[in-house]
Amino acid sequence: MSSNSSAARTGPTDRRGWLVLVALVAVAATVPFVVLITRVSQPPEQNPCDERALVAATLLVDLRKPMRGAAPGSVLVEVARRVPTGEELRVYTVTTDRLAPRRFVGGLCRSFDHDDLAVSTDKDSSAETRDCGDLPAQIAPDLREAATDYCAKRLALVRQIDAMSVQASGVDVANAYLMEALEDTVKGLARTASRTLYVYSDMLQHAHWYSHLDLDWTAWRFEDFEAVRDSHDPDFHADRPAGLAVRVLYVPRLGLTDARRTRGAHWMFWQRYFEGVDVEFEARDTLPGFVAATMMDVAGDVSSVVRQREALATWRDEAEASLREIEAEQQAIAAGERDAAAAVERLETGLAELQRTRLSLRAERVALQADFDASREAVANEAAARDLARQDVETPVAVDCRLRLEPSFEAGLADERQVGDRRTDYGAATVVVSYAVTAQGLTVDDTISVDPVESTATLGEDLDELAADAFALVQDWRFAVDCVGDVAVQSRHWSTATFSYRRKCVGAPIPQCWTVRSEVALSARDGESNP
Repeated sequence: MSSNSSAARTGPTDRRGWLVLVALVAVAATVPFVVLITRVSQPPEQNPCDERALVAATLLVDLRKPMRGAAPGSVLVEVARRVPTGEELRVYTVTTDRLAPRRFVGGLCRSFDHDDLAVSTDKDSSAETRDCGDLPAQIAPDLREAATDYCAKRLALVRQIDAMSVQASGVDVANAYLMEALEDTVKGLARTASRTLYVYSDMLQHAHWYSHLDLDWTAWRFEDFEAVRDSHDPDFHADRPAGLAVRVLYVPRLGLTDARRTRGAHWMFWQRYFEGVDVEFEARDTLPGFVAATMMDVAGDVSSVVRQREALATWRDEAEASLREIEAEQQAIAAGERDAAAAVERLETGLAELQRTRLSLRAERVALQADFDASREAVANEAAARDLARQDVETPVAVDCRLRLEPSFEAGLADERQVGDRRTDYGAATVVVSYAVTAQGLTVDDTISVDPVESTATLGEDLDELAADAFALVQDWRFAVDCVGDVAVQSRHWSTATFSYRRKCVGAPIPQCWTVRSEVALSARDGESNP
């Protein structure tokens, strides 16, 4: 996927050979034509990023579950760098609408090669590949204009995706039509030249007709799912385009799919789902689990319900066959008077058998309906019991606690600390980190997160580097916890820390600049402790 167009590799020296011809000539009435801007050594070609650009890849981002601690914007940047020059990347998100399960967010097309940004000068002997955060001063003006435009569009799309992830569902996940979005995307790919699909998701389907969350992981058998799918909608499964490649950027969920056996069963399910397709899984960082409302009518053994439906269908087919036999016998009676008496007798016998079959089917239907109602009532009772239990567990503990950072760590809050090497300048930034402290004064790793809304940076694309620096410092802190009253062992004290970074330059006549962390401010959240 990283093949590059040779027409896009042009350095500053190569561009001096370009002949710029722009002419607008009236041929007849109001019909103009345009002479394309191109090189003398090449025949005219279209702009690699005009409306005819090849759609090389599609990225489907699943934000239907809580995404706290994730950075889907960085995933978009990673995928965009994999797309060949002059080919478009289209980005979609999963929606809450079953009939329109995906939403178009935007597209990106890069008209230059990343290697074009690598320059070699006397003071910079190694020509390294650059990106949007480091555009060399030596590149040609037309390349700078194209790179600046591309970087602005990519940054806007990254910010939009990250903002959408912050606004994702809260605690209770109501639905997640992931399969519907996948099938709609595959159908769309069949109408374009796109043959690579990237999916950034925890791959947990959660809908009324099938839900991984409502079933135990041992029940994630693809054979059972096929029966449910065919019963739900026989035409649901879309044909896979020839040459389709699927790259699943898989997000494990704590307590759901983070264990090796659970994740293996989940991957096996999706490998069968994409059977015949070049599919690969790339495991990403584990995100916290979440609570999901029960969606399926029966959260037990789905396969047994399917088998009962199949049995009913078989009995119905047998009854219809009996009717056809009776009609044939009636035609035989009309054909010969001598066989009329025998045919009438067979007809009466067949009608009696049909009546017995109908009564049997009716009784079976009543029994199945009773079993179904009982199962649904049991599921509702279990959900109500879980809600009551969760309410008992989640009752906050009323305490009055103060957190004091231990002196060995507090002494370094105001020290000036260099970030990166002495040649790296990430610019100025403010990074807000949320964290929880246990009753023993330890920070909890899986609760430390960077608030993307409150954090700012002059170089937004380098915010991740500064966030990682702040995250690592908070991870090592220890606190003294002073509380008044009874404190539960599992209490968590929630606070925030604001890190300030600034640009520092020294030396003359040509200064060297880098980013330093100059200040850390601590504060408590509203509601100082939670169970």
